[in-house]
Amino acid sequence: MESINIKEGEWFCTIGGIAMAEKTHDFYFEEYDNIPDGKKAGDFCKSMVQYRLFCDYEGNMVRHDRIRKCDSEYCRHLDDSDREILNKSIKENPKEYKFLGDLLAEKKGIKIRIPLAYAITEGTMAKVKKELNIIKNKLPSEFTFKDVLKVATDNGSTIKLTHFLPDNNTTDVKLYVNIFLDYTFGKHDGKNILFHNFNYKFERDWSRYKHKPIYNLKKGDWFCGENGFAVFEGIYNEYFDKYDNVPEDKRTGDFKLAIVTYNLFCDFDGKPIKRNRFKTCNLYGCNLMPSTDKKILDMSIKKNPKEYASFLEFQKVKHEARTWVIFECSVYDGAEDRILQDWEKVKKNLPSEFTFKEFLKNAAVNKCNIDFLNYLPDDDISDYPPFTITITLSYILGHHAEKNLIFDIFDFKLNKN
Repeated sequence: MESINIKEGEWFCTIGGIAMAEKTHDFYFEEYDNIPDGKKAGDFCKSMVQYRLFCDYEGNMVRHDRIRKCDSEYCRHLDDSDREILNKSIKENPKEYKFLGDLLAEKKGIKIRIPLAYAITEGTMAKVKKELNIIKNKLPSEFTFKDVLKVATDNGSTIKLTHFLPDNNTTDVKLYVNIFLDYTFGKHDGKNILFHNFNYKFERDWSRYKHKPIYNLKKGDWFCGENGFAVFEGIYNEYFDKYDNVPEDKRTGDFKLAIVTYNLFCDFDGKPIKRNRFKTCNLYGCNLMPSTDKKILDMSIKKNPKEYASFLEFQKVKHEARTWVIFECSVYDGAEDRILQDWEKVKKNLPSEFTFKEFLKNAAVNKCNIDFLNYLPDDDISDYPPFTITITLSYILGHHAEKNLIFDIFDFKLNKN
């Protein structure tokens, strides 16, 4: 499904049902973006639509007081059958249709934050804070990122605002500052987003920085794993995707975590591990091996030659770690009977391996009645609908296409609340 031209005020089909486009906007790469090879600032990036979902593909009402947004590639124009369902739903639900009109008349826009992380050196915090306050106070009420750069340059700022940390990955730095740029969807000046707020926050994370040397380990090196002395296998970076609860200082595509795989020989007391030797853990659960631990390891190898020989044989076999992404979506009243049919549509057309982006496209093309972008918060069950669906996507650790995980299994469970 390619990006299509959706106009403001147009009915269209998207993930989860039929919607009214509230705002549309073309985005172009800016200086703060992770711009792919072959592209430059000012080149077209993507089209997005802000919308209100009115009904699912069966005409059942959905919760349309929530503003949503998605890439236009997940959208398509109505066909005759879609229009017939929409017209029938409008006729049968006049109050909800009027309510939708009232919501659209408010012309609200989704508030979006762009976080940018910059490394700073020890002893410069006061100076950087002073420079950022000057920028903040001299910016107009609405401004572009180019305006930020100009104000910084005109006032002699030493902060290189185009030298942000790639993917907002702060693993390699002790001290950094997060700069936040806020805007309302659709506000722009030509190709540039028009921001209305500039703020910042200093962060210090020694716990992250001390684990940086783990990245320098080679396959076969000994180190301290989460639960004992281990041989390093590999390390994999993962990035935030649309199914994540992305924190305010991150955005989709930013660095999320690093996962280490290793073969565990013994615990920290030197007792050999005989089962489940292949392990994974977060980078922050690993450390380089100090000399005191090295002595314990050497003694364990010496005292347990059979177990060590078995461990060496174990390492000759290639091991893989399967893991999962699990999230929950709303199922609207009256739609639960069609869930199995919808899943069959998705399953039938999914390739054997797929990214989450391909998963969403497949759902949109097949008129799936599940709003995959309307995830339920992890910590809020006060407003659960009568039915929810738990979605599980599985993948082999390390299988990815650039920043996107490659899934090969999906499953689901329909829940009555």
